[in-house]
Amino acid sequence: MTQKEFIDRLKIALTGKVSGGTVQENISYYEQYFAGELRAGRSEEAICASLGSPQLIAKGILEAERFQSSDDSGTGYDNEMREKGAHRAGGTGWSESVKSFRMPGWLILVITMLLFFFVISLVLSVFSMLAPIIIPICIVLFIVNLFKNNFR
Repeated sequence: MTQKEFIDRLKIALTGKVSGGTVQENISYYEQYFAGELRAGRSEEAICASLGSPQLIAKGILEAERFQSSDDSGTGYDNEMREKGAHRAGGTGWSESVKSFRMPGWLILVITMLLFFFVISLVLSVFSMLAPIIIPICIVLFIVNLFKNNFR
């Protein structure tokens, strides 16, 4: 299959099922993809083989379009990434959506406080384990230093 055949089949599969802008956007994307791959030295046939069936790609785009219209909570950036993920997946549809997770401020504060208390308790437990050794050594060093200064 050649680039022209691939683009024509994709256009036919999308026309009438999505908006004209979406059709043109996807056609432009694949034309740019072909141009980049051809510059890299790949043949049109190899590029078409790696992309898969234009009809399957169109099906993935249609599914992404349907999902995008049913998910009004996403931002424009999220929707754009979902759509690009759909037609870069080789026509099999996208397998994971791009969603951002934002933790509430109170949860971040609670986790930070828990980590702070954990670190403090860890330091204190290490100190309490070493105290029976460190305290006598410090006392001996203090006494030696005291006598050392008195005999000078």
